[in-house]
Amino acid sequence: GDGGVEDTTGIFPAARVKRIMRKNPDKKKNFAKDTVHVVALATELFLQDMTKQCYQYTSERKRRTMMLHDVGWCLLIHFAFPIQELNAS
Repeated sequence: GDGGVEDTTGIFPAARVKRIMRKNPDKKKNFAKDTVHVVALATELFLQDMTKQCYQYTSERKRRTMMLHDVGWCLLIHFAFPIQELNAS
């Protein structure tokens, strides 16, 4: 498999996170177990926050069903950041 990486907590399996991380051609192919765990945890926390924000956005508009465009607007409003920040790393 993936070097014996096991996931003991969280919703994302560490082996799958590591496999996705390896797809980045600009980064090295070996990642420490702690690195994989932190990326998985950060992703989980981001999705929890995004879900909460999207629910709030939809509720404020007095709708009971969240639509794809609600998620898009929520991402633009709450999670947009300048592209320059991405290129700085």
